[in-house]
Amino acid sequence: MKPNATIATGLIFALVAGPVGAQTQTQAPPAQTQQTAAAAQAPPAEPPVISAESLQRIREQLNREQTLRIENGQLRIYVEVIGHWPSFTDYAKGYDWINGPTGKGNPMSHAEFVAMSTPRDFYGNAGIGPAEVLSMAAVNLIGQWAITKAINKWSSSRKDKELKEIRAMIDAELAALAAAKKDK
Repeated sequence: MKPNATIATGLIFALVAGPVGAQTQTQAPPAQTQQTAAAAQAPPAEPPVISAESLQRIREQLNREQTLRIENGQLRIYVEVIGHWPSFTDYAKGYDWINGPTGKGNPMSHAEFVAMSTPRDFYGNAGIGPAEVLSMAAVNLIGQWAITKAINKWSSSRKDKELKEIRAMIDAELAALAAAKKDK
């Protein structure tokens, strides 16, 4: 049920029940005597005229399931929305698939944007051809191989030198032990 229909239904019932409730009240509280005296002098309001169509709509709204419920002490409002999901054709309605949204196609392509934003200095190869690139790669490969071989040889020679020094110290200590045994 729509919220506006609920409000309208409530207002109609308030208008219809208002004059009836005022007529059934027999005695007003003493504080409101001046207000009731002024109201008593005014002619009674006539109930509004309701057409058969309006009464039928009110009856239909009353027969519907309530949208306001109190569950576990909390007010819950249930609303039924009737509509349809828009299709792709609804979204693409009026779009020119040949020329696009702008008059004669898109303002610029990606290639045009890159050409506009890349400095001209980065376009060329600075006079270096494929043969030069291949020779630089070969020199680089040979240089890496030679440097790796030199580092391995240097580290192994360093290890050999350290091993010779250790062997010399061990031999010197063994000689000192042998000399100490002879002296005993």
